[in-house]
Amino acid sequence: MRRLLRILLILTGLPVLLMAALLLVANTGPGRDFIARQIGPLSGGLVQIEGLAGHLPLAPRLARLEIRDADGLWLVIEEVALDLDPWPLWRGQIQVEALTAATLALDRLPTYSESEETSPPFQTSPLALRHLAVQRLTLGQLAPGAPPVSVVGQGTLASLDDFKAQFAIQTPGRADSYQLTLAASPEDLHLDLQIHEDPEGLISALLREQGVRLPPEVDRWRLEAKGAGPLAALALTAELAAGPLQVTADGQL
Repeated sequence: MRRLLRILLILTGLPVLLMAALLLVANTGPGRDFIARQIGPLSGGLVQIEGLAGHLPLAPRLARLEIRDADGLWLVIEEVALDLDPWPLWRGQIQVEALTAATLALDRLPTYSESEETSPPFQTSPLALRHLAVQRLTLGQLAPGAPPVSVVGQGTLASLDDFKAQFAIQTPGRADSYQLTLAASPEDLHLDLQIHEDPEGLISALLREQGVRLPPEVDRWRLEAKGAGPLAALALTAELAAGPLQVTADGQL
């Protein structure tokens, strides 16, 4: 009987010991280098990482992350840091204490194959992001000539129709400011948007790429908008000031 109990204890503890051994190996220099080398082949060459460091799997650090599609490189992120709280994982929840990056270069949007576009709807475990920060974000071909911006934010996601998010974007060396607060549930939506942009700012560059060029007299503008209610009857108020142009809107979408 004692021998049987001993065997059961060994069999029960073996997976734990194996996991502990794997974590110990993963947190050595050779272990991290091995993981970094495998990311490329496992992703079909679509993802490449350099300088894997930190404590795996709860606090990884990356010197550089590159993401490609069939048309080539479209996203580069440098000096990435992720910090996870392990305890919510036991409840099936993901809590990110911090996700930060020194630079994020989004050159263009990715292209998708027909099979990817018809894939099943995205699903995730409940997610909480306590702190998001990107020191320098550039948009490459999406907005040629746009000034780099910094981004901070936070949010929670229960499902695609039940989430909360706050973002603040600043342009270093300029007075530009973009702030968005968004909360959605299956019943209704709440939003608060505030934008202040001087000439040759981010949104002006995005519009130029779409063939819309603002006249010089309205290329400095401010927008404040608030909305609340169900999507089918969203009550919206907005004030736009662009040079001599002053517009106020109050209604229902």
